[in-house]
Amino acid sequence: MSTVDLSSGRARQKRRTRDALVAAAGELVAQGVSPSVEQAAELAGISRTTAYRYFSNRRALLHAAHPETATESMLPGDAPDDARGRLAAVLERFTTMVGETEPQQRVMLRMSLEDDPAGRGELPLRRGSRDRLDR
Repeated sequence: MSTVDLSSGRARQKRRTRDALVAAAGELVAQGVSPSVEQAAELAGISRTTAYRYFSNRRALLHAAHPETATESMLPGDAPDDARGRLAAVLERFTTMVGETEPQQRVMLRMSLEDDPAGRGELPLRRGSRDRLDR
Protein backbone atom coordinates (compact mmCIF):
# COMPACT_ATOMS: atom_id res chain seq x y z
CA MET A 1 0.00 0.00 0.00
CA SER A 2 1.20 3.51 -0.79
CA THR A 3 2.11 5.69 2.15
CA VAL A 4 2.07 8.88 0.07
CA ASP A 5 -1.14 10.90 -0.15
CA LEU A 6 -1.64 11.25 -3.90
CA SER A 7 -4.48 13.73 -3.57
CA SER A 8 -2.67 16.64 -1.93
CA GLY A 9 0.31 18.87 -2.69
CA ARG A 10 2.02 18.22 -6.03
CA ALA A 11 -0.47 15.46 -6.76
CA ARG A 12 0.51 15.17 -10.45
CA GLN A 13 4.19 14.80 -9.59
CA LYS A 14 3.36 12.19 -6.95
CA ARG A 15 1.21 10.30 -9.44
CA ARG A 16 4.02 10.37 -12.04
CA THR A 17 6.50 9.04 -9.47
CA ARG A 18 4.16 6.25 -8.41
CA ASP A 19 3.33 5.41 -12.03
CA ALA A 20 7.05 5.26 -12.90
CA LEU A 21 7.68 2.82 -10.05
CA VAL A 22 4.73 0.65 -11.05
CA ALA A 23 5.81 0.69 -14.71
CA ALA A 24 9.37 -0.26 -13.77
CA ALA A 25 8.13 -3.09 -11.57
CA GLY A 26 5.81 -4.24 -14.35
CA GLU A 27 8.67 -4.22 -16.83
CA LEU A 28 10.84 -6.28 -14.49
CA VAL A 29 8.01 -8.71 -13.77
CA ALA A 30 7.41 -9.12 -17.52
CA GLN A 31 11.06 -10.23 -17.73
CA GLY A 32 10.36 -12.87 -15.07
CA VAL A 33 12.03 -10.98 -12.23
CA SER A 34 10.44 -10.58 -8.81
CA PRO A 35 11.79 -7.06 -8.27
CA SER A 36 12.60 -5.43 -5.00
CA VAL A 37 11.53 -1.85 -4.35
CA GLU A 38 15.18 -0.88 -4.85
CA GLN A 39 15.36 -2.53 -8.30
CA ALA A 40 12.18 -0.79 -9.45
CA ALA A 41 13.45 2.53 -8.11
CA GLU A 42 16.76 2.14 -9.93
CA LEU A 43 15.05 1.31 -13.23
CA ALA A 44 12.62 4.23 -12.79
CA GLY A 45 15.43 6.65 -11.90
CA ILE A 46 13.94 7.34 -8.48
CA SER A 47 15.79 7.32 -5.18
CA ARG A 48 15.35 4.30 -2.95
CA THR A 49 14.13 6.46 -0.08
CA THR A 50 11.45 8.05 -2.25
CA ALA A 51 10.38 4.64 -3.58
CA TYR A 52 9.82 3.35 -0.05
CA ARG A 53 7.52 6.29 0.64
CA TYR A 54 5.25 4.93 -2.07
CA PHE A 55 5.64 1.19 -1.43
CA SER A 56 6.70 -0.13 1.94
CA ASN A 57 7.73 -3.52 0.55
CA ARG A 58 8.00 -5.68 -2.54
CA ARG A 59 4.55 -7.21 -2.07
CA ALA A 60 2.87 -3.81 -2.09
CA LEU A 61 4.78 -2.81 -5.22
CA LEU A 62 4.01 -6.04 -7.07
CA HIS A 63 0.37 -5.87 -6.10
CA ALA A 64 0.18 -2.46 -7.79
CA ALA A 65 2.06 -3.71 -10.87
CA HIS A 66 0.19 -6.98 -11.30
CA PRO A 67 -2.12 -6.82 -14.31
CA GLU A 68 -5.12 -8.44 -12.64
CA THR A 69 -5.47 -5.80 -9.94
CA ALA A 70 -7.48 -3.57 -12.25
CA THR A 71 -9.78 -6.38 -13.41
CA GLU A 72 -13.20 -6.23 -11.80
CA SER A 73 -14.76 -9.09 -13.73
CA MET A 74 -13.60 -11.73 -16.17
CA LEU A 75 -16.98 -11.55 -17.91
CA PRO A 76 -17.08 -9.57 -21.14
CA GLY A 77 -19.61 -6.76 -21.44
CA ASP A 78 -21.74 -8.81 -23.81
CA ALA A 79 -21.74 -11.97 -21.65
CA PRO A 80 -24.41 -14.56 -22.42
CA ASP A 81 -27.26 -15.10 -19.97
CA ASP A 82 -26.87 -18.85 -19.52
CA ALA A 83 -24.42 -20.25 -16.95
CA ARG A 84 -22.61 -22.51 -19.43
CA GLY A 85 -22.02 -19.62 -21.85
CA ARG A 86 -20.85 -17.33 -19.05
CA LEU A 87 -18.42 -19.96 -17.79
CA ALA A 88 -17.07 -20.49 -21.31
CA ALA A 89 -16.58 -16.71 -21.71
CA VAL A 90 -14.73 -16.44 -18.39
CA LEU A 91 -12.50 -19.42 -19.20
CA GLU A 92 -11.68 -17.98 -22.62
CA ARG A 93 -10.77 -14.58 -21.18
CA PHE A 94 -8.81 -16.10 -18.30
CA THR A 95 -6.84 -18.43 -20.59
CA THR A 96 -6.00 -15.58 -22.94
CA MET A 97 -4.93 -13.32 -20.06
CA VAL A 98 -2.69 -15.99 -18.52
CA GLY A 99 -1.09 -16.68 -21.90
CA GLU A 100 -0.41 -12.98 -22.48
CA THR A 101 0.98 -12.40 -18.98
CA GLU A 102 2.79 -15.68 -18.32
CA PRO A 103 6.00 -14.15 -16.87
CA GLN A 104 3.95 -11.98 -14.51
CA GLN A 105 1.85 -14.98 -13.49
CA ARG A 106 4.99 -16.98 -12.70
CA VAL A 107 6.37 -14.21 -10.48
CA MET A 108 3.09 -13.85 -8.63
CA LEU A 109 2.80 -17.61 -8.18
CA ARG A 110 6.34 -17.74 -6.82
CA MET A 111 5.50 -14.94 -4.39
CA SER A 112 2.29 -16.62 -3.28
CA LEU A 113 4.30 -19.67 -2.29
CA GLU A 114 6.81 -17.69 -0.22
CA ASP A 115 6.23 -17.64 3.50
CA ASP A 116 5.13 -14.19 4.66
CA PRO A 117 4.04 -14.41 8.29
CA ALA A 118 3.48 -10.64 8.47
CA GLY A 119 0.92 -10.68 5.64
CA ARG A 120 -0.66 -14.01 6.53
CA GLY A 121 -3.82 -12.47 8.00
CA GLU A 122 -4.44 -10.41 4.85
CA LEU A 123 -4.99 -13.48 2.67
CA PRO A 124 -8.64 -14.59 2.64
CA LEU A 125 -7.85 -18.30 2.48
CA ARG A 126 -5.46 -18.05 5.39
CA ARG A 127 -7.85 -16.41 7.83
CA GLY A 128 -9.40 -18.39 10.61
CA SER A 129 -8.76 -22.10 11.04
CA ARG A 130 -5.27 -22.23 9.62
CA ASP A 131 -4.11 -19.43 11.92
CA ARG A 132 -5.59 -21.28 14.89
CA LEU A 133 -3.57 -24.36 13.93
CA ASP A 134 -0.36 -22.31 14.01
CA ARG A 135 -0.85 -21.45 17.68
